[in-house]
Order: sequence, then structure tokens, then C-alpha cells
Amino acid sequence: MKKYLFILLWIEFISQHSYSQAYISQLTHASTANSSDGSIDLSLYPGTTALYYQWSTGDTTQDVSNLAPGRYSVNIGYAENCGYQQITIDVHSCDVLQQNSYLPVTTDAILELNTTPVTAHAIASQGLGYYFYHWANAAEDPLSGGIFLPLPSEGTYCVTVTDGCTQDDACVVYSTSNLASQGRTKSG
Repeated sequence: MKKYLFILLWIEFISQHSYSQAYISQLTHASTANSSDGSIDLSLYPGTTALYYQWSTGDTTQDVSNLAPGRYSVNIGYAENCGYQQITIDVHSCDVLQQNSYLPVTTDAILELNTTPVTAHAIASQGLGYYFYHWANAAEDPLSGGIFLPLPSEGTYCVTVTDGCTQDDACVVYSTSNLASQGRTKSG
């Protein structure tokens, strides 16, 4: 009987220590390799109470700032079931990442506008995988975000993709009649 009781206690002990109640709500990378302006903001799921935070920087707060590029970790202790969690986060340098095409944006060249909807595609890659797309036309009117964007009329449409660093790109929509008046064709 004691052997069975030991196994139950062991299983309960393991489940108490594999606890995940915090998540990264915002990560800001350092602007340059020599700067210390990165930050990590943590959030807790509703109903969770943290007893302590212990960062690899020595900080004991929920969020940390003034971070140089590097790897940081935090241990979080919870009131619920004596659980704890460790999170490791890499803060990169945006200037180095952009020089290495860290967050390239690809937009389709759109050269015709007719009765069918025209769609621009912005596909970010080589980043952290959590992308926010913000589209705007030349007048800086915000458009609905996303990877694919229906374009309402001719003009220049800019997209900014963010994952802690940012990358910009644009596409131009021409109407078929304007191309013809300029002596151009759809292919050239």
C-alpha cells in the first residue's frame, strides 16, 4: 500500500511543477547591437497569482526593460499548487536582423484593376513567427490587416510587418486603362 501511495504522491508532485500560467505579451528587440533598449513584458492568465519573479538579470519584477541583445530567463513561482514556471527569451538586435534580411516582406506586383477583387500578398519569413501586418495606402489610411488584403482602388499600398522588429514594403495597383494611356502593357 505504501508503494502505491508513493506513486500517487510522485505523480502529484510532477503535475504541480509543470505549470504554465505566464506568457510573453510583448517582446521589443534592441534597436542596435550596442543598445540596451529591449524589453520583455509578461502577462498572467486570469486567476493566476505570482508569488515571485526571478530574472537572470537579477530583476524581481514582472517585466524587464533596458535589455541588450542576449538570452534572458525568468523563474516564476505561483500561489496555486506551489507551482513554478521557467521561460527563456532571446532579445535580438533589429539592425543586425534587418541587414541579414531577417524579416523580408514579399508583395505581389499588381498591375490590373477590374471588376474582380485585387489582392495583395505580404508574406514575412525568417522572423520569430508571430507577425503583425499593418496596411496603409499612400494617404496613410489604415486598412484591414492580414497576410492577404483586398485592394479597393488603384494607388500605392504600404505594409509594415512587425515581430519585435519591423520591415516595410509596398505594392502599386494600376488600372488597365491608365497603363494603356501611358503606352505600357500589363507585362511591362
